[in-house]
Amino acid sequence: MTQQKSPMLSVLVPCYNVEKFLDQCLASIVGQTFRDMEIICINDGSTDNTLDIIKKYAAQDDRIKIIDKENEGYGKSMNRGLDMARGKYIGIVESDDWIDSDMYENLVSVAEKYNLDIVKTNFFEYTTYNGEKNEKCSILPEWDCNTPFCPREKASIFFSRPCIWAAIYRRDFLNKNNIRFLESPGASYQDTGFNFKVWLMADRVMLLDAAYLHYRCDNENASVKSKGKVFCITDEWNSVEQYVREHNIMNADVNRLIAHVKLGGYLWNAERLDGDEQRRFLAQLSKEYKKYIADKVIEKLYFDDKAWNKLLCRIYPDSKIARARKHFFDIIRPIYKTRVRGGYKKWYLFSFIHLNKKRVPDLKA
Repeated sequence: MTQQKSPMLSVLVPCYNVEKFLDQCLASIVGQTFRDMEIICINDGSTDNTLDIIKKYAAQDDRIKIIDKENEGYGKSMNRGLDMARGKYIGIVESDDWIDSDMYENLVSVAEKYNLDIVKTNFFEYTTYNGEKNEKCSILPEWDCNTPFCPREKASIFFSRPCIWAAIYRRDFLNKNNIRFLESPGASYQDTGFNFKVWLMADRVMLLDAAYLHYRCDNENASVKSKGKVFCITDEWNSVEQYVREHNIMNADVNRLIAHVKLGGYLWNAERLDGDEQRRFLAQLSKEYKKYIADKVIEKLYFDDKAWNKLLCRIYPDSKIARARKHFFDIIRPIYKTRVRGGYKKWYLFSFIHLNKKRVPDLKA
């Protein structure tokens, strides 16, 4: 029997209760101008009509493969898809998003031309808050676009938003380096660890200023919006540190980079929480970063004065400056929460995330 030829691209589509958005997502994938691909839909125990929609598309397009399983969480779903994939490259499309018709034709062409481990692009943010908007979100450093580079030699890329779906990855690169998702059931932020590991291990990457994927910001069921998942991001970074140790690449530079990159995620996580949940998480943040400062992993020279003061306020919440700052945010937080759909969100979020990326040194070769 003749062995079936492997496709050039495997597109993973994790699905959980997305009947409202799935038609648009799958139509955009099967309609790609690039045809040499398989589409692996992973149904994670959906209780709505998600599986029926997948089966409808699979009946019309034999490139669609279905993994139907009980609910196990995003990480397990993605790993099952990665294990099943046969393509030279891996793409990811979240089932509430959609992509432009030429996305994979362009990304695969660039990957092949330059022999790349990763090709990554910008994307569009789609929202219907205060009217329909679909705006390009430029998260990649412009000066690094269109030229192959090694991420370890440009540490600033580690501070960009994960956005793992606005990219393709060479599958043998992922397999060789055992890059997979954390499989904690019901967790969120599982793009965090995956993204750090691919930047850390890749040798040849290219960023493109173009945008092809439309990221839906108004899905109220998105897992990132769950207030109950207090320590999921901590689990992600614990898994990153374990991965680095297991691969014998932990050193002072890598440890410093981990400490600085995860700080943005920790501060973001703290700001989305309230009450006891926030206090519990801030206690964990304080514990970890007091140790980083004591061990000189985190030092003032990597921050400007404003960013350093923000960090100290979180680590030492009873200090005079921290109490004054808390009073300020007690005033503006209600405004932020009532106007988050009107434009305060980006200011409030990025004022915490973009703290130090230009000051942290690149990793040594």
